[in-house]
Amino acid sequence: MTKHLFLYGGDPTLEEPGREFAKLAGGEDGSVVLLILRREGWESYLPRYTEVWKKEGLTQIDVVMDREDGRLDVEEAVRLIKKATGIFIGGGDTGRYHELYTQSRVKEAIRSQVSDGIPFGGNSAGALIAPEKCLISPNDSEDGEPKQLEGLGLITSLGVAVHYTEWDEEKPFREALDRAKLSDGIGIDEQACAYLKNGRIERTYGENVHTVSGRDLFRF
Repeated sequence: MTKHLFLYGGDPTLEEPGREFAKLAGGEDGSVVLLILRREGWESYLPRYTEVWKKEGLTQIDVVMDREDGRLDVEEAVRLIKKATGIFIGGGDTGRYHELYTQSRVKEAIRSQVSDGIPFGGNSAGALIAPEKCLISPNDSEDGEPKQLEGLGLITSLGVAVHYTEWDEEKPFREALDRAKLSDGIGIDEQACAYLKNGRIERTYGENVHTVSGRDLFRF
């Protein structure tokens, strides 16, 4: 099956990739599970993700987040992931997203669905945890130190950076790739999205997606 990944650098409201994601998720017949973090006023943030999907008729959206005690209802999360025709992970505290959504059962459910052709979208933190190696920038960690964690494994042999130009990520990202022994990476600006098909960049949206590589990462 074809693997479809939409990786956003910061802004999930971008219309073209959002509508394409919704189409691949089945449009008006689709059902997306949106994995986010609990925060005050979280309901007010939902339209940033959902409004563009609704333009394709996709209105069935299940929201997963941590409970008030900070824990994730893993059983419910896995149930909703398994019935979804599209999976999207939002943005925010990357370390916290990693803690919640790379738990073994959640990770296994996401990987299985994506392997079966269910489209995946990730915004900022959601994009960072998608690869096999999750590279967290000093700009994105509580102690200001770079981190390398085990990600979802939806992409192998490829590193991802977000807010690339806005956070001046080129130098720290290259250093992170070297530490992770990765030769290839993509840096995604806040107003951009990379669509990867079977691990290669099929199309980019907005401005800009930067490749850090000695080889061509684009599919023609």
